[in-house]
Amino acid sequence: MIGIDRIRSKRVHQLIYFFMGVFLLTGLFYLLAPTTVLAAGESITITGDGLNGPGITITQSQLRGEEEISEGVYLEQQDVIYSSINTWPTKSFYRGRGVKVTDLLEVAGGLKENATMIRFKGSDGFTATFTLKEFFNEPHYFFPNFMNTGVQGHLPGDTSGAVPVEP
Repeated sequence: MIGIDRIRSKRVHQLIYFFMGVFLLTGLFYLLAPTTVLAAGESITITGDGLNGPGITITQSQLRGEEEISEGVYLEQQDVIYSSINTWPTKSFYRGRGVKVTDLLEVAGGLKENATMIRFKGSDGFTATFTLKEFFNEPHYFFPNFMNTGVQGHLPGDTSGAVPVEP
């Protein structure tokens, strides 16, 4: 009888370990799955002294191109791949989907000739400020051969074949 109880106990333990492993792997795959990230809040507001118009509030549906901004005008959706080295430093490719800043500024009335800076402010208080020169006039590139010089975390990346991109 003792031998049978040991076998049953061993099988129960094996089943417990098996199901624990399945649950852990399921949780890991869930955490690694890509998700859609939307802008926080119900809308964005574009205002400032540097605009030609009074500003505009754009809803999430309008940002996604599901509703028109004005009579027959929808925001054009972009789907772009970007290359980046972050502060880790790690080489990465990122996929950006949404509306170009230039299109948002255009529907807000456009920028005045004397405008000099642009500021982005999140609902959490985070701000990022750029001069118009660095945001719009300095060249930005996508590097398709970026990862060809070694492993993902190894620097530097291959800058050959650079493709200009809009901000």
